[in-house]
Amino acid sequence: MINFFKDKVELKTKDDVLYTHCMIKAYQKGYNLTNADISCLIELLNTGYNSTFFQNCVNKKYYGSEQTVRNAIAKMTNLGILTYKKRGERNINKEFLPDATSDKVIFQYLIGNL
Repeated sequence: MINFFKDKVELKTKDDVLYTHCMIKAYQKGYNLTNADISCLIELLNTGYNSTFFQNCVNKKYYGSEQTVRNAIAKMTNLGILTYKKRGERNINKEFLPDATSDKVIFQYLIGNL
C-alpha cells in the first residue's frame, strides 16, 4: 500500500519559491548548501554576476566579506550548480534552477521514496 498525500503550498514571493526549489534540489543531489549559499544563488539570479552582486551579498549579511562570497561561488561552481564560459562570468545551471523570468512561478513536484 502506498500513502499518497496531496498538499498545496503558497509562498509570498517569487524569491521564496526559488529558494525552496533550490533547497529541494540541493537535498536531492546531496549538496551541503547553507542558507547563505542559497540566498547567494537567488541574489545572483536577481542582479547578475557583477560588483553589485558581491556587495549585496555582504550588505544583506549572507557572508561577512566579498572573499567569502567568492569562496561560495567557487564551491557552487565545483558542484556544477554554477557554470561559466569565461573568467568573471557565472550563471546558474538550468538543471539546478530553470529560467524563471515571469513575476509568478509555480513548481509542481512529485516527491516519493519509490
